[in-house]
Amino acid sequence: MVPYFYRNWMISEEQIRELIEQKYRNGDLFIVDIRIGKGNEITIRVDKDEGITIDECADISRFIGNHLSRESGDFDLVVSSPGLDMPFRVQRQYEKHLNKMVEVVFMDGLKQRGKLIAVSKKGIELECIIKQDRQKNSNPEETCRFFDFDQIKTTKAVIDY
Repeated sequence: MVPYFYRNWMISEEQIRELIEQKYRNGDLFIVDIRIGKGNEITIRVDKDEGITIDECADISRFIGNHLSRESGDFDLVVSSPGLDMPFRVQRQYEKHLNKMVEVVFMDGLKQRGKLIAVSKKGIELECIIKQDRQKNSNPEETCRFFDFDQIKTTKAVIDY
């Protein structure tokens, strides 16, 4: 019998990541986040470029639940999409939102909205609209700017209704 205080360490993020990658080798599904909390509360956020369905989340949950040993401890498992209001956590989310509007919050607290037009390992390029001075009666100007990931605190998709 495993002592209670060791049970929280029996299920690892790497173990869950390997299970998901084993089932979805074709690469259309990507992992956004895996968190294991107190009492083995496992939260997994996954996505696909075209979006993930509830049925796909349920399938992943069943697969993982069937492959994790209950002998190593009880666990609660939640599998979901990252949600529209959550900040991006992985580069693939940026790639999924190419040519869409995003809002970037920088480390200094400033915000910038723009169309995400490029993503690299170093950062992103936004097509930003810079508002001109109203007194000069000029039209807003579009400009493209590159931002290093080191400058970015959060990025979220802009939801237009």
